[in-house]
Amino acid sequence: MKRLQARKQLLQLECQASRLTVVAECQRLQSMDFWQEETMHVVRRHPWLTAALAAGAGVVAVKALRHPATLLGLLGKVGGVGSALMSVWKIFRSK
Repeated sequence: MKRLQARKQLLQLECQASRLTVVAECQRLQSMDFWQEETMHVVRRHPWLTAALAAGAGVVAVKALRHPATLLGLLGKVGGVGSALMSVWKIFRSK
C-alpha cells in the first residue's frame, strides 16, 4: 500500500512539474521579445528568403492598393478552397 501511495505522490509531482513547464512555455510564446528574437534569427539564417518574402509582400500590397477588388476576389477563392480542404480533412479524420 505504501508503494502505491509513493507512486501516486510521484505521479502528482510529475503532473505538477509538467503543468508548470507548460505554463512557462505559454508565457514564453506569448512574449513579444521571443518572437522578435526568433524573427531576427530567421532573418540572419535566411537573408535571401527574407528578401523574397518582403518583395512578395510589397507586390501584394501594391496590387491591393491599385486594385482592391482583385485581391478580395483572390481571398474569396482561397477561402473557398480552404473550406473544401477543411471539409475533406474532417471527413477523413473521423474515420
